Amino acid sequence: MLRRLRLAAACALAASVLAGCGIADQLKAVPETVVGWFGSTTKIPELPPFRAELAVKTVWKAGIGSSGNYVMFPLLLDKLVCGTSVKGRVTCLDLDTGKERWTLDLKSPLSAGVGSDGRRLLVVTQDSELIAIEPDGKQAFKAQVSGEILAPPRGAGGLIIIRSTDGRVQGLDGETGKRKWSYQRQLPALTIRSQAGVIIDRDRVYAGWPGGKFTALSLEKGTALWEVTVATPKGSTELERIADIISEPVINGERVCVTAFQGRTMCIDRERGQPLWARDIPSSTAVGFDFKRAYVADGKGVIHGLDRTTGASSWAQDAFKGRVPSGPLSYGDYVWFGDVEGYVHLIDRANGGLASRLDTDDSQILLTPLQTPAGVLVATRDGTLLMLDVDAPK
Repeated sequence: MLRRLRLAAACALAASVLAGCGIADQLKAVPETVVGWFGSTTKIPELPPFRAELAVKTVWKAGIGSSGNYVMFPLLLDKLVCGTSVKGRVTCLDLDTGKERWTLDLKSPLSAGVGSDGRRLLVVTQDSELIAIEPDGKQAFKAQVSGEILAPPRGAGGLIIIRSTDGRVQGLDGETGKRKWSYQRQLPALTIRSQAGVIIDRDRVYAGWPGGKFTALSLEKGTALWEVTVATPKGSTELERIADIISEPVINGERVCVTAFQGRTMCIDRERGQPLWARDIPSSTAVGFDFKRAYVADGKGVIHGLDRTTGASSWAQDAFKGRVPSGPLSYGDYVWFGDVEGYVHLIDRANGGLASRLDTDDSQILLTPLQTPAGVLVATRDGTLLMLDVDAPK
C-alpha cells in the first residue's frame, strides 16, 4: 500500500521538528511546521500477524478537519468532545453519540488548541491571538499574546497558562488575557520545536524544558519552586546533544512523571522535587499509568511495562519498532496506543502480549488515546475522532 512508503522519520520525534542555527542545509527536507518528516524513504516495518483475542468496536466516528502540520488536541468538557482543525473550525460533539452539538468558524488558522480553564474552550491563532469560547459556542474574548504558541492553553485559579516556543511560560488573567506573570529560560542552540505543554495541579504548574530540565512553578506568581535534571545532553554534535522534554508531564498520585527525547523516563515526588526512580528509556511521548504499572513507548517503538513505584521492568514488547507509537493508555485489561499508519493497537497490560488492532483512516495517530466515560477517544492527524471500546472476548 502507498502508506507503507510514507516518510518514516516522524520517527523518534513523532510530533516535532528541529529548529536552531547552523543546520539549515541538513534539514532542507523538514518543513517549518510542528510536524516534520525527515527526508527518508525507509519503509515502515510490517505489522506481525497474530490472532486477535477480542474485537475493537467503533462506538462513533466523526470528522472535524485536519490538523495539518500542527497538533490539535481533543478536549473533554462535561458531556462534550471538542476539537478543532488547523483552519480554525471548532466543533463540539456529544460524548455518547458523536453527533455535532455546535460548530464555530473562527476564520483564522490556528496553531494551538483545544485547551480549557474548566469552563471555557481556549485556542490560539497563528497570529498569536488567544480566543476564549463559551461552552455553547459563543466567543467570550480575544487577547493578543506574545510568542508562538503550539501547546493548548490551560486554566485554573483565575489564570490562563500559555507556553511559547521561545522558552516562556506565561500566566494570563482568565477574563481579559492580560499578562500577570512570565517565567523564561534560555534555550540551547538547537531545540525540538514541539507542542509540549504544561499541566496544572493544585497550586502548581509543571513544565519540561529543552536541555532536559523539569520545573515546578507557583501557579499564582510563576516563581520556580524546584527543578530536576531529567536528561543530560551527551554527544559530540548538537544533534546528538538534544535532550529535550517534548511530551506533557503526567500526575500519578503524589508523583509527577516525565520523559525526555534522547534522555530518560523519571518519576518525581511532587512536593519535594526529589526523583523517585529513573530509567534510561528515552521517549517523545507521555507516560501511561494504572494502579500497578507505568507504560512508556521508547524512541525505537518498543513498549515498556514498568513497576509503577520502582520503575523496574515487568515486560517489553518490540513488535512496533519503527512504527512511531503514540503515548500509551491503560484502559480495561489492555494498553492502547496508535501508530504512524493510523492503526490502534491493544496489548495485554499484564505481559505485553498482542491482543487486538483496528485500522482507522490511514493517517498518523500522534496523541495518546484519551479515556472517557463513553470509551477510548482516538484522534488522527487527518481530523478523524473515533470513540472505541472492546467487545467481549471471543
